[in-house]
Amino acid sequence: MPRGRHSHHSASWASANPGSRRRPAPGGGPVSGNDPVSGSDPVSGSGQVPTGGKAARGGRVPTGGKAVRGGRAARTTTVLLALTAALALAVTPLAVSAAKTMSRPAAVPPSPAAAPTVTVAAPLIPAKAVPPGALPETKPRPSQAGPFELPIAGSTGFTAVATSLAADGQHAGGQLAAGDWFTILEDRGETWLVQGAQVAGTLSSARVMINLPDLIPSITYLDSNSEASLFRSSGVDLPNITGQRLYQAKGYNEKLAAEEYYMPVLFPMAARIAQAQTAALAQGESLIIYESFRPADVQKAVGDTLTELHASNSTVRQGIDGGGWGISSFIARTLSNHQLGVAIDVSLGAVDTVTATEGRNFSYDEVTVTEYEMPTRMHELSRAAASMAGPTNTRTGEAWRQAKPGPKMNDPAGRLQRYCTDAGLRPLSSEWWHFDDWQAREQVAAGAAGQFRLELPGQ
Repeated sequence: MPRGRHSHHSASWASANPGSRRRPAPGGGPVSGNDPVSGSDPVSGSGQVPTGGKAARGGRVPTGGKAVRGGRAARTTTVLLALTAALALAVTPLAVSAAKTMSRPAAVPPSPAAAPTVTVAAPLIPAKAVPPGALPETKPRPSQAGPFELPIAGSTGFTAVATSLAADGQHAGGQLAAGDWFTILEDRGETWLVQGAQVAGTLSSARVMINLPDLIPSITYLDSNSEASLFRSSGVDLPNITGQRLYQAKGYNEKLAAEEYYMPVLFPMAARIAQAQTAALAQGESLIIYESFRPADVQKAVGDTLTELHASNSTVRQGIDGGGWGISSFIARTLSNHQLGVAIDVSLGAVDTVTATEGRNFSYDEVTVTEYEMPTRMHELSRAAASMAGPTNTRTGEAWRQAKPGPKMNDPAGRLQRYCTDAGLRPLSSEWWHFDDWQAREQVAAGAAGQFRLELPGQ
């Protein structure tokens, strides 16, 4: 079992890991998610939250620990949860919530009739039971992790615009280009001491992106657009998009000591996602994130392709038009919140089984999850995916909470919406899976436009 490198003895990644380097992976904004920057298109979400729901397919969902190890295979995906060793002495509220979930798996039974919507060929890392007395005696203080499952130090971050690092002691500072990665050596609250590939220094934590698996490894991560894109419209494939790898987002994660997706969001948004996951875990459920950052060139390619298909295919056209909806309701052709690090595409599943495993400084749990049958497949770009009966503005005000749900909204989608909106995220009226953080969007650095591909560590 690969061992993580995070040390519980200090909040400083630099002091705990002198000379730590990332090794290469083997083989290898300011608007709502799909709305244009102008914000003129509708953004919405249903305020009605049904209960219940049936399980549909396999997924991998943790309850407090390590991130997805191998993706999804047929109906089941494996996630290694990183529960900190603090469960014995001092734990955060999040860890307590995770522990309760593990001892009481979700009561929602899987549906035998539902078919899987994603199959990603990826190796699964087997679990290994934790021998008695294997947990380290030194426990991390709850303050080290704050609202997260794991401490911030040791996590990977990414710049959203060209960023200057200030000199700090022996660190001379320097410049990072947009999309460059860095490792957080020390968390100082509003500032971080970071190490890039060639420069080190301090920067503001509010305007950079941070890798979600490094903070909330209990979530299932499956970046479908970096494996085999699921984009369709009324079940019709988008030429040169559907089934294709649209960008690279997977590599060796030094903190988790595993192959994992890099799925960054703006740091303030990460805390709200953690809150949503805590609420889901308390009910024996977990978020399943399909996408966070999406490069601008990919956004444009999907938008252009859907526009051409809408013009030439009557099935696609009939599935999009009507009731106030139009093609711009379902995909932005220019800038979207995905490029700004303030949007996620997410589903929901029920935690099924939990198996204890051993890590170096954390105890991990391998769990299985069944993803619920949702209103549509992920990334179905048509009215069938609408979370509300009609286009509704959710960017400002609270009127959207009274809006009538979309005709295909179901109980699991309603619960997903409740978890996310209770945490401060906003839904999108045209997509049940899409949630924005408009508060974090106010922190987006001037000039951010997502016109870059992420530079992954070791690649």
